[in-house]
Amino acid sequence: KTKPRFIHVDLGTATAAGIAMGHVLDFVSVQRRNENGEEFEMRAPIIGIDLMLQIVAPEDDEIEIAGVRQLIYELRSYGYRIAKVTFDQYQSKDSEQQLRRSGIDAGYLSVDTNPEVYNSLKDAILEDRLVAYYYDVCYNEIIRLEKNERTGKVDHPPQGSKDVSDALAGVCYHCVTQE
Repeated sequence: KTKPRFIHVDLGTATAAGIAMGHVLDFVSVQRRNENGEEFEMRAPIIGIDLMLQIVAPEDDEIEIAGVRQLIYELRSYGYRIAKVTFDQYQSKDSEQQLRRSGIDAGYLSVDTNPEVYNSLKDAILEDRLVAYYYDVCYNEIIRLEKNERTGKVDHPPQGSKDVSDALAGVCYHCVTQE
């Protein structure tokens, strides 16, 4: 529990929200190719996922954002060292401010406008560096994701969701970009 944990929350109030928490287990050397096709070796993290959760809004009601924050506080009370919490843009400014007031580094991260977020998840999967338990909701979201080649945005099909996969991608991004 002493390793820094990263949390990303895809906050939706009307339908569903996704939250994930993870950390760097270790580092390995991976082979990559640059834009010229030349191979090079680099160090990349093995990412351990502690938590993936879809929070579904009650019928004819909304998800209580305070409850999402309470879950984060609860994880910290269990001894997890929360290094950073990020939210997508939707209604997150208040949560960011409250978490910062309680001593947790919190901010904004868009998985939709930064292609590196989903690339970090994709690379971790393809390079066998993602250690996670099976979670049906996340698995079904990931296998149905679609990439718009024109915009570069990763999205879900009609009637689909990507709340938990967005949260997972955010955690992977933090594990890759934070030391």
